[in-house]
This record gives sequence, structure tokens and C-alpha cells, in this order.
Amino acid sequence: MGLDQEKRFHRYHRVLNRASWSSREASRVLLGLLVETFVPEGDPLV
Repeated sequence: MGLDQEKRFHRYHRVLNRASWSSREASRVLLGLLVETFVPEGDPLV
């Protein structure tokens, strides 16, 4: 992404590092986006 050349990149990284993240919640959101994008409406998801 090239953000390491940005003067305040360390601040950006610090915000992401200090935030509390749930990998389970992130994976749930990602799966929802993938299903919404690639599975036609009305088709069963097996």
C-alpha cells in the first residue's frame, strides 16, 4: 500500500495495534460479504 513512506504511518499502525480485534467476528463479517457477493440470491448454501 505504500503507507510506510507516510510521515505519520506510525500513528496509523498504533491505532490498529491498540484496537481490540475479534478474529471470530472478523471472519463472520468476511464470510457474510463473500456469500453476499458470490452466492446468487435464493441458492442454497451447503
